[in-house]
Amino acid sequence: MQNSLTDTLIFYRERPLVADDCMEAVERVAREFSERAGVVRTEAVVASALQREAEDSTCVGRALAVPHARVAGLSCAGIYLARTSPEVHWPVETVRMVAFLAVPEETPEVYLQMLGQLVRWWVSVCAEYGEGVNYQPVADLAASLSARLHARA
Repeated sequence: MQNSLTDTLIFYRERPLVADDCMEAVERVAREFSERAGVVRTEAVVASALQREAEDSTCVGRALAVPHARVAGLSCAGIYLARTSPEVHWPVETVRMVAFLAVPEETPEVYLQMLGQLVRWWVSVCAEYGEGVNYQPVADLAASLSARLHARA
């Protein structure tokens, strides 16, 4: 089982994500992450993410939402970045970037590390690019996030 930040899989959606609301966005990114990562338990990942979102909003501010799933037996941790277009309304604010996290339930410390690094990374890229962060290629943002995770692990 992969259990460190250096082992984290990072994927991104090349085309903007279109969703009518936050629950649709969460379901789509959870399903797309599972497909890209070759996760066998896709429905468990989707159910975990939707349940978590129903409990409390995963919008963390600065137009970023971090829906997540902790699933027993998941063989890897991963992140899936998706820019939304148009913006998707979350209960707290409007979101332009969704960063879906999936971690094995057995490694909650990896989830906490990933979440912390992800939020710090987002704050830094927002500071660097300002409003221009919304126009940066998602591939470049994913590479930047990957470099941060590997440097800090």
